Amino acid sequence: MTKIPRRLDVFWRIAATGFSFAVFGIFALVLACAVFPLFRTVCKKHQRRYLAQWGIQRSFVLFVAMLRGLRLLDFHVENAELLKMDAGCVIVSNHPSLADYFLLTALLPRCTCVVKEALWGNFFLGAIVRAAGYVPNRGAEEVIEACRERLAAGDPILIFPEGTRTRENFRLNPLQRGAANIAVRCLADLRVVHIACVPRVLTKEKKWWQTAPVRPRFSIRVGQKIRVKDFLRDAVPEARAVRNLNEFLANALLPP
Repeated sequence: MTKIPRRLDVFWRIAATGFSFAVFGIFALVLACAVFPLFRTVCKKHQRRYLAQWGIQRSFVLFVAMLRGLRLLDFHVENAELLKMDAGCVIVSNHPSLADYFLLTALLPRCTCVVKEALWGNFFLGAIVRAAGYVPNRGAEEVIEACRERLAAGDPILIFPEGTRTRENFRLNPLQRGAANIAVRCLADLRVVHIACVPRVLTKEKKWWQTAPVRPRFSIRVGQKIRVKDFLRDAVPEARAVRNLNEFLANALLPP
C-alpha cells in the first residue's frame, strides 16, 4: 500500500472510531431510556435481568458487525462453543484493549460482569449495568455474596483479573485476587479466555483517536477449564487456596 492510501485509511479509521463511539452512546441511551423501562413494566425481576443481558448481547453483536463493516477491526474466535457449557462458571480473560468487553459479551447471551463501582453513576452506562444485574466491585464480601447468588442461578460471571487494561509492552498486569476469591468461596470452576490484539488499540495509555497504522485483528481463544476442587484438596485453608489459584491464573492467562 502506498503512503497516501495508507494515510487515508488511518484518517478514515479515526473518523469511523469517533462515529462508533457516538453510536455506542446512542445504543446505551436507547436501552436505558426505552427498552429496559419497558422490561420493568412487563417482567418479573429475575426475568428483567436475563432480558437485559440478552438485549446487551444482541446490541453488541450488531455493534461488532458495524465495527467490522467499517473496517475498524477484524476478529477470529476459537472454541466459542465451549462457552455454552459454562453456566455457573467464572470466565476470566486477559485485557489488552477496551474492546475486550463487548467482543466477549457478544458471545454470551447470558452473563453477569463484575464492574467498577464508578459505572453505577455513569450517564450512559449506569442504568444498563443495574438493569443487567452486574455486580459492582464495592467490597469483597458484598461481591462474593452477589456472585454466589448469580452462580447458583446458572449465570456465568465475567471478570478481568488484571482489574484494568494491560499496559503496553507488558504481557500481563499483576492479578488481583477477586476472580480466585470468587471461585474458591463460591466453589465455581473457571474458564480461561485469551485475547490478542495486533496491533494494540484502545489501550490504557492511548487516546481513542491514536489509532494503529493498519486495521487491528483480535484473536479470541476460549481455553482450558480450571477445576476449583483441585485447589481445595487435603483441607487446604481457603486463603492458601485463593493464593495458589491466583498464581496458577497468572500463568494460565499469559499469551501463548
